[in-house]
Amino acid sequence: MTQQPTLTPEQWQSHIAAWQSSGSTQVDYCKAHGLIAHSFWYWKKKLSGSSSLSSNTASPLFIPVSLVDDKPAPAMREECALPTPSTDAAISIHAGKGYRIDLLPGFDPATLRQALAVLRD
Repeated sequence: MTQQPTLTPEQWQSHIAAWQSSGSTQVDYCKAHGLIAHSFWYWKKKLSGSSSLSSNTASPLFIPVSLVDDKPAPAMREECALPTPSTDAAISIHAGKGYRIDLLPGFDPATLRQALAVLRD
């Protein structure tokens, strides 16, 4: 196993800057300078202040949704309270301009389509 000298964070930062301007791959740069590639990767992440987990979750993930069951929802009585998203709603959709749509199990897809069309306009 290759023994690597102990480097200070400043020395690692210098290597990272030199690698970025070199045009080499990380592995090639490490081989040329006697560095261990996984140590280089670790210090690059540490000094950039990000981790692979935080960089992957920086922006929200949107996935397509298809409606598969067109059964209408049972009629709701007027005296029914609106659901709170944390307890009653199966799905809560937050749209722009402060709109929120809470969907209960068995919701009517046609009504949802109409509501979304109104919000788009």
